[in-house]
Amino acid sequence: MRDSRLLLLLLAMLGLLGNCGAVCALTSTPPAAAEGPTPAPIAQIESGTFDDIVGDGSKWLIEFYAPWCGHCTRFAPTYQQVAEKLHAQNAKAKRQSDMVMVGKVDGAAERALSSRFNIQGFPSFYLTSGWSVYKYDGDRTVEGLVAFATEGHVDKEPVPFMRSPFGPIGQMKGGMVKVGVWSVNSFDYLVNDRGYSQIAAAIVLGSAGMLLGTFLIIVIGLTMVKPKAD
Repeated sequence: MRDSRLLLLLLAMLGLLGNCGAVCALTSTPPAAAEGPTPAPIAQIESGTFDDIVGDGSKWLIEFYAPWCGHCTRFAPTYQQVAEKLHAQNAKAKRQSDMVMVGKVDGAAERALSSRFNIQGFPSFYLTSGWSVYKYDGDRTVEGLVAFATEGHVDKEPVPFMRSPFGPIGQMKGGMVKVGVWSVNSFDYLVNDRGYSQIAAAIVLGSAGMLLGTFLIIVIGLTMVKPKAD
């Protein structure tokens, strides 16, 4: 009888230990998975931020892409490798002028900026260095783009200033696209949100354009007219 009680007590203790082990296994925190290296950043550039970003004279390798472009989608991992190599070189650079930042522009959405660069297809690549702009025409490879961004562009002719994104023609083209986009958005707002008829919305926008044009003509005339000498 006594042996039976000891056996039952032993079995109960073993069961208790087993339950404790199961609870500990369920409640214990699994080891954290090892995190991979953080991808090198690629700045998303927009029309409103472009001049501020590149205005300090830094070198920028910029890709113009479109979300619907299959070539752009397939090239995205390669461009990430380009960014990683350039950022690794930036970490070793001794001067700011030796660094190359990496950015990209959604050319389908940022039509004003695409117009300034005269983008004809996607993907397209440009390097800006101060006021100088260089177009990349080589193979779309990591080695080719890295070499172009670091040293290869030096042997190329930059885009003529008059037709560059920073020149008067580029600025004018970008401004015209901005005005066109603003006009379309304003027309949709007046018709869809404010309840104007299409004719009334067109008259309002046309009148606003005439007033603005008249104001600009007056301002330009006043600034250009020289006082008559006595």
